[in-house]
Amino acid sequence: MQKTVLVVGASTGIGRNCALDLAQCGWKVLASVRNPNDAPCHEQITEILLDVTEDCLSLGELELDAVVYNAGIVVAGPLELIPESTFNHQLDVNLLGAMRVVRATMPTLRQHRGRMVFVGSISGRVATPLTGAYNISKFGLAGLSDALRREVRNQGVQVACIEPGAVDTPIWDKSRHAAAEVFATTDFGPYTAGMGKIERESAAAAKRAIAPHHVSRAIRRALTARRCKARYLVGVDARIGAFMQRFCPTLLDRLL
Repeated sequence: MQKTVLVVGASTGIGRNCALDLAQCGWKVLASVRNPNDAPCHEQITEILLDVTEDCLSLGELELDAVVYNAGIVVAGPLELIPESTFNHQLDVNLLGAMRVVRATMPTLRQHRGRMVFVGSISGRVATPLTGAYNISKFGLAGLSDALRREVRNQGVQVACIEPGAVDTPIWDKSRHAAAEVFATTDFGPYTAGMGKIERESAAAAKRAIAPHHVSRAIRRALTARRCKARYLVGVDARIGAFMQRFCPTLLDRLL
């Protein structure tokens, strides 16, 4: 029997690639996007308009076997000075939006003994300077995944978190443009030099980034394995970061 998956945040990057990958593997894909005609074109894909910062209760009307939560944004800035509205918006999209989707879709996932997959980040294990809001949201998403997995483990629902390193997606350009807008209205004072360093390192990381299909394959494994793993690290940089965070965090502090 054909299974149905909701991919939240499918307009670009990982979400778009994931939606196409699952459609090509025979899944019926409901691709959620914020703007009309942003979903990828495929006969197995149906576009759904959704803003995760608003009420998501309409998702409760869907019959789903799985949900992939991929919505996310990043805007750099020091925790001391980043505008509160910018900080809150990152948490609203990256973390609270996931909670809204969980609450709306868990009843149908329970009924279908389905799966919930969160697309997190190595930034949910390794905090980097001047991207604190993003780190906090991804640490929170990893915690949400762990807590939810343990809460529903006896209800037939499996939960996993995908943790990629740098991935070649439009989020790099989007984050740079968003940071430039914040720079235009905020004086970062003693952090200004550090912000320049982060921009240079971000550009370098973007050049080393892996293709989105590596992440899509990990998502597909989490959806199809008899028993999915709790977390999936994707990319050499993610594995190195996780290792250093666990075994030599002081050295990692100096490197960052």
